[in-house]
Amino acid sequence: MSMEDRETETMPRAVEPDHLWRELCAQVPSEFQGRLEPAYQLAASIHAGQTRRAAKGKEAAPYIVHPLRVAHILTQEWNETDLLALSVCLLHDALEDCLPGNQQGVAEEIDRIAGREVTDAVWTLTKPTLPDLCPPEVKAARDARYFAVLRKAEHWVRLIKCADRVDNLRDARNWGNSAFWDRYSSETIGWHLFLAHQTSPIAEVALFKALVEGARTIRGEVPVWADGFLIDRTAAAKVPEKLARQYQSIGLSLRGNTLVLGMLDPEDADARKAIADVTGLIVEPMK
Repeated sequence: MSMEDRETETMPRAVEPDHLWRELCAQVPSEFQGRLEPAYQLAASIHAGQTRRAAKGKEAAPYIVHPLRVAHILTQEWNETDLLALSVCLLHDALEDCLPGNQQGVAEEIDRIAGREVTDAVWTLTKPTLPDLCPPEVKAARDARYFAVLRKAEHWVRLIKCADRVDNLRDARNWGNSAFWDRYSSETIGWHLFLAHQTSPIAEVALFKALVEGARTIRGEVPVWADGFLIDRTAAAKVPEKLARQYQSIGLSLRGNTLVLGMLDPEDADARKAIADVTGLIVEPMK
């Protein structure tokens, strides 16, 4: 994430990094724990002394809680425990946040401890640095190039980007700065929600909920917007979170008595029946 974004974040959950690390280890197969440890230690050393910006009167948390929480989103909320993905979660900001001029050395260290596939994924997730005083059109062009590459990345790499944004939105909601929220949520709708739509319904619903909760907290209202396909709050709420996670589905729109679903597998008849039984609606997958 950019320095600008990093400076405007806060930690909504006051949790110690060591506690988060122990919780993460408890979520993954035991044989992964020893292999994840070097990635965690490298990330912790790179982010040492860095903090998440806190709301006024709140204590700033160490920055390493963010990579740990991104890994927790994958394991605890999205049931993903792939070793490569979790290693990249822990290291996804390492190249952006290392000391100037150290990127190549850090990349070589990531390659040594975690392998080339992890290194390549971290590079893919790393936005090119821009000058502090940068015209909006230059930033927009940079972001367009960045997301064009991301959209072609492996599914698990795109999933990490979505989880990263979910955690940042939760922080932004708790920070409560309305001007920042307007810009950040608009950017999320323009780039990240579309990426999630191409990646995973469970990631899409998580981003959608984070946007809705932030708007409710900061603006006192819940938005409805369109991004490729209409996603309205009523339809999203019809699919309970447990079912959304189990069947990787999200309610996109409600048309009379028909609930239109975004599904990873539109041919999954069992998922459609389960959601229809719970909602009492006619369920149609989005084609």
